[in-house]
Amino acid sequence: MQSSSSSGEEVIVKQGWLEKEGGGYKSWKKRWMVLSHPQTLTYYEKKGGKVKGSVSLKGCGPIQDTNKKKHCFYVVTEKRTYYFIADSAESAKSWVQALTASRDGTLPELKTKAVR
Repeated sequence: MQSSSSSGEEVIVKQGWLEKEGGGYKSWKKRWMVLSHPQTLTYYEKKGGKVKGSVSLKGCGPIQDTNKKKHCFYVVTEKRTYYFIADSAESAKSWVQALTASRDGTLPELKTKAVR
C-alpha cells in the first residue's frame, strides 16, 4: 500500500540499493529499496522495475545492525526477520535511522519528498 501526499503524489522517505537476504534459499540479491510514508519498505529487482515485495514496518520489532555480514542490519516483523546489507557503514546507519523513524512515526517533515 502506498500513501499519498495531499496532491496525490507518492511520498518517498529514502531510496537506494541494498542487498537483501532471500526468505527461502538465503541467497543475497541486490534490490532497489523505496521507503515510503507511512511505514512501508518496497523492494524492486531494478530501479523503476516490477515490485518484488514489501515489508510493513507497522508494529515491527527491532531494526538494528548485526555482525552477520559487513554493513548488515535487520528488521524483525511478525512473519520473518529481514536482513539487508548496505554498501557502507554510514549508509547502513542511515537506513536503520530512517526505518526506525518510519516505524515509530517520528519522520521529520523536511526529510520527506514527493516524487511522481
